[in-house]
Amino acid sequence: MTSQLKHWLTTRQPPLCHRQLLVISGEKDWARDIAYTTFVQPKQSSVLWIGDHPSEVAKIQVKNYRTELGREYDHVIFDAFDGFRANAAMALSGTIRSGGLMILLCPELNEWKHYLDPEHINRVSFGYRADDLYSHFYHYLGQMIKKDDSVAMLSKQEFISPSPAIHANITAPSFHQQNQAVEAICKVATGHNHRPLILSADRGRGKSSALGIAAAKLLQTTTKKILVTAPLLSTTEQLFHHAKRLLPKYQKVKNQLSFNDSSLQFVALDKLLASEEQADLLLIDEAAAIPVNMLLSLSKKFSRIVFCTTIHGYEGSGRGFEFRFKKD
Repeated sequence: MTSQLKHWLTTRQPPLCHRQLLVISGEKDWARDIAYTTFVQPKQSSVLWIGDHPSEVAKIQVKNYRTELGREYDHVIFDAFDGFRANAAMALSGTIRSGGLMILLCPELNEWKHYLDPEHINRVSFGYRADDLYSHFYHYLGQMIKKDDSVAMLSKQEFISPSPAIHANITAPSFHQQNQAVEAICKVATGHNHRPLILSADRGRGKSSALGIAAAKLLQTTTKKILVTAPLLSTTEQLFHHAKRLLPKYQKVKNQLSFNDSSLQFVALDKLLASEEQADLLLIDEAAAIPVNMLLSLSKKFSRIVFCTTIHGYEGSGRGFEFRFKKD
């Protein structure tokens, strides 16, 4: 079965393939070994492991999934044997590069509903006990995985491989919407004051990349001081990556890029709110993860702001951004 998996993987040549889900179901050690030897050991791609894998591989606990938002990986291995959270799976799917895979490791689908999941205690309502190991959620999830023709599934018994390719006449990715976003960001910096822009899309659609591209364009064509803030510095990794990619000769000092007489600098939220620092443009990445009162304070302090976000994965503050901040 593993030879069939490897053959299928060789057919998944970018850019003519989708992001897809691969489910490896079976015994814990067997599933982990397949994932490690196929995706981690070759070291041909960037991989994030969700769970407590013993080897030297980039890994995080499922509860810390928000620390990876804004980054990109070729493959994300979600080890459900160490606990599964639907919110984490949904959010982390947006960190996968075009043509990449999310690999879900889990028990046999028919048996998953009886598995003693470490996250089980977090799904038990007040007044109930966690000793009932039957999970209606995993029963439903297993049925949905089986019914989805786009999901690849590997077990000891068989390998089910969906078609990896999109229409063959599509030979290059389209960046039309991203170009529109870049133009809109630049217009905030060069147009009238107090006309903020809210840039919202699903994860993995290039929002942070658009911020970086627009920042580089502004630094090259105008003299601007651009500030960037976000819940975490790591969230802005893609933003700075694309800015540096497009700037031929930049200088970097700590969290600041300088190009000619212009600059692009990350400033932490608390420091930005406490200081009197001003800027020609403020870029806020993952805005839905920031409390509404802080966003309102920033909007009063800076006259040119771009709020960039997805609301997915931020159940509390994300709803506040959608229903409270936008209206204000």
